[in-house]
Amino acid sequence: HFGSSVPAQGWASDRRRGPNKAMPTSPCNQSEDSSEGSEDDNLEEPSLGLLGGSRKQGIRAKRSSIDPWGSRFGGAASSFVADTELAIRSAIMCVVFVSPLMLPVGDLPISHSVHRMIKNLGIAQNGAMYFIFTIWKSVGSTLDLFRQNIIGLTIFALHHYAVHFLLHHLGMNIEVNAPGLSFSACTIWLEGAVFIFVTLWLNFNPNVALWVVSLFVWAWMDDLEPGREGQSLCTVLQNYVGMLLGGVLALLATLLPYPLMAIWKARDAAQDVLAGLGSSWEGFQDSFQHEDALVRMRFVLRGLRQVHGQLAALEGLLAEARWEVYFNCRWKWSHRAIARCLPHMKRADDQLACAVLACLEIPPGLQHAAAGHLALAVRGPLEECAAATSGLLAMIAQAIDRGSMSEEDGEAMDEAVGRVETAGEALQAARRRGAGAEGGALDEGAMGVAVCCLELAAFAEGTADVAKDFAADAGGESPLPPMEGVFEGAGGTFDRQVLYDPQHLRWVLRFLVLIVVAQVIGYNGAGRLIPPFSVYISNVISVMLNQRGPGSELLKDFARIQGMIMGTVGGQFINAFFGGCGAEKEAIMLSMLLVWMAFSFYLVFHSQEYSNMYFGYMLAEFGDFEMVVPCKKLTYDPDAMFARVSCLIISLVLLMLVSAVIRQPRASQVAGSALSGAFHDCRAALEALFDPEVAGVGVDLGAIDGALAKAATYGAEATKELQTWGPPWDQTRFERTMLATQSLRTGVASLTRAAQLGAGGASRKSRFFVQFTGLADFRSLWAMQQQQLRLIDKMLAEIYQEGCGEPSPATLGRLMETGAHAAGWEEARGKLLARATQIASQDDRDLFAEESEQVEMVLAVDRLLRGKLSDLRDISMQS
Repeated sequence: HFGSSVPAQGWASDRRRGPNKAMPTSPCNQSEDSSEGSEDDNLEEPSLGLLGGSRKQGIRAKRSSIDPWGSRFGGAASSFVADTELAIRSAIMCVVFVSPLMLPVGDLPISHSVHRMIKNLGIAQNGAMYFIFTIWKSVGSTLDLFRQNIIGLTIFALHHYAVHFLLHHLGMNIEVNAPGLSFSACTIWLEGAVFIFVTLWLNFNPNVALWVVSLFVWAWMDDLEPGREGQSLCTVLQNYVGMLLGGVLALLATLLPYPLMAIWKARDAAQDVLAGLGSSWEGFQDSFQHEDALVRMRFVLRGLRQVHGQLAALEGLLAEARWEVYFNCRWKWSHRAIARCLPHMKRADDQLACAVLACLEIPPGLQHAAAGHLALAVRGPLEECAAATSGLLAMIAQAIDRGSMSEEDGEAMDEAVGRVETAGEALQAARRRGAGAEGGALDEGAMGVAVCCLELAAFAEGTADVAKDFAADAGGESPLPPMEGVFEGAGGTFDRQVLYDPQHLRWVLRFLVLIVVAQVIGYNGAGRLIPPFSVYISNVISVMLNQRGPGSELLKDFARIQGMIMGTVGGQFINAFFGGCGAEKEAIMLSMLLVWMAFSFYLVFHSQEYSNMYFGYMLAEFGDFEMVVPCKKLTYDPDAMFARVSCLIISLVLLMLVSAVIRQPRASQVAGSALSGAFHDCRAALEALFDPEVAGVGVDLGAIDGALAKAATYGAEATKELQTWGPPWDQTRFERTMLATQSLRTGVASLTRAAQLGAGGASRKSRFFVQFTGLADFRSLWAMQQQQLRLIDKMLAEIYQEGCGEPSPATLGRLMETGAHAAGWEEARGKLLARATQIASQDDRDLFAEESEQVEMVLAVDRLLRGKLSDLRDISMQS
């Protein structure tokens, strides 16, 4: 929760009980907490701010009957207990399901014929395998994985029987007496390789591609083996029955004894984000009333990173919940409402970050000017605007939690919208009066307060827009945007941008070569070590297809192999020592399987690293394969176990050799390229914004955010890469550059809003903004910053071209020269500030209101840009 780093005193010194005292009209904001705040000015434990404590506690209490861990534990302890509980659930379901295969006929209360059918068809073992790769942390995510499994199996089945139909009708049956490269065999080899290539090349979900390939390699080898007719319809139906039973079992594990619904988690996450944003604004405004404003603002900025994480988690929960909400209209409405609020939450996050950073960049000698005449002028309206906005957001949060809105709720929300709009107009009027109290002069200290007021007014306006949409939906005038359809996004399978991406093509070629080579080795065998027509190696390779995610792939491959070997050896040892058909041995064997599966599932659910999660998956799958066998069957076979372990080692050697020949970019290269690209996009966006010849605003903040997120993910993986040749990965420099680039992106977002003030359109600059950026004084100031931006862009490209290098001496020398021109920069800025003061001191304040706002925004963000460019220049000097 973000509020953990925000002061609790509120905006004014007399509001010791937090913001809920200022919102008596909304029952959801009335807190029962009557304790008085401390008179000490030191940082205190925060209130929940936007949503009252009793309100959030009431929500949690309502959930406690179906989610006992959320009300008893908090933070990491809650996650640990919840993941452990789900692991135990999954292990129990799995053991109950596979027991018919392990126990002798007659030991279970089912008919002998049903028991024998289950044992003969291998449904229990197949179902357990599908169960392991289907279950996840919510009903929605489990449904999604089950859907992907069915799609993969269907693609395999359609291809398999279509090919068999054509081959039989063309008279190309493979009926040879000995291995050889007959015309029919060559056709099967070629067709199989083409199918593997197409499956990998198309932009399928990685889970779908994994199932298609892992099922196909078995059928492919059956077609190539002499004397076999390939997989029959019964075999495919057996896979469907096993997948269906495994999926149903996984759903039962997420539903019993109480359901794990993603939509409930999404509702709670939305409450936390809204509360965090409200508390953030309170802490920021409170900073102006204290001498330690900088320290308090840095607390706000630190906690703001938690809001970023909460927003990312909320997006993931919404994606999972879309598969649940079709069964309940209230859940569906909550999903649509959260989806409508999510862009506003992201903008509010941006607005607060810009306000904090703009104030942090004020020169130290002018810090206390922020609490001067302008701060005093806006203090009351600022509190009123924030209180009205908080009350409106609390009503929105209530509606999301209920999952519906009546017409009366819509009317009440309309009234609250009116109060917010009135408070916003009063705040802007007070800001303009305060700015003109000293003859209209603009100073650096007042600019921080001005930006704060502008961003809070924009936040209030955005909240009012969301509430209007909710009210219109309640009144039947205009419904909320509909959810995405079940089949929307399927067109991404043929996305040309992905299909022809060089990195994707290298990945396809790499695994195509791996699977074909593995099939050739298995087809011919290797003496007594690997029997002919063995699919084990290619099956292991196919399990490792899901590698387009982040990372140092070699470590994850090692984790997979480690899980496979431990699962195989451990399962056989347990069966050898504890297996048998007596009642005591059966009980011990089932208990050992329960403990084994619980531990494996815990690793899957609770691991923070991909490698540990893959280790858990392989441990569960291969251990289950060795332990879930009939009790009378002798499973401990040293020769067979040695052959399987040898196949695993051969698979790992193949992976390393082919990866060395067909190289994929390392995680450090991907991270550096993404970070450099994000900075380049920020520079291009600034150049377009400050170009008076460009009338439109075409800034793609989503693309910049995506690049920064990719850089952060791969940057964490780069620290785990095996260092071979080249310079070591400098994580400290990378993190500092990331922070500076993120701040630069925040400035771009704020300038984008400033350019659109009064433009009348969402994608065009205002007339004044175009004229202002064309002033000679502004062009002179911007030319200096543009030169620095381009040099830093070039420097980052040189550093991260090969993962982690060093900039060229020529680039460093030119960058040092630009840093020596600080006096010229201050002179140009002084001229521009004087010109802005002329605009702000016009007699007709209403006529120039929007113009003065834009000037203040531009100059405040200009100060931010210079500070971040200075940071990046310092980073380059230290390298």
